[in-house]
Amino acid sequence: MILGGLLTGAVSLWQAQLITRREREARQALREQERKDRRDAFQRETLLAMQDAVEDARQSVNREYERKLAIWNEEDRHYWEQREPGDPLPKSWNDADARITKLWARVFDGDLESTVSDFQMASGEAITAQTQDGAFDDVNHVGRLAHEVNSRIGVLLDDLF
Repeated sequence: MILGGLLTGAVSLWQAQLITRREREARQALREQERKDRRDAFQRETLLAMQDAVEDARQSVNREYERKLAIWNEEDRHYWEQREPGDPLPKSWNDADARITKLWARVFDGDLESTVSDFQMASGEAITAQTQDGAFDDVNHVGRLAHEVNSRIGVLLDDLF
């Protein structure tokens, strides 16, 4: 009788420990899933904001090119407005570039980081181009890099849903 009671008690204790371990594992798995969901949501928000910032920078580069092209075409003067060191860059481009830099630190993908870095470099060169031919080439390069950024973001977003 005592042996039966001890055996029943031991089985009950073992069963309780097993249930407790399973519950602990289930809670841990739930915490991990919630953490992954928060991380994925953070990354989605970052990627979408990055797309907006890259597009704003691209549009600013295009507006600056069109502004300078209008001056170049004006009355057949054919001079490209030169930017002197210290001349302020367009505020819209500065703001977009600053957002890109901030968002860049939040990106978890090395390929996207590299492409965004190339985009920032190219957009800076385009916004400060000193010749019409150079500006034309730089603006086209910025457009291609913006497309590459958006393509990579599309792949990453697909993986996050």
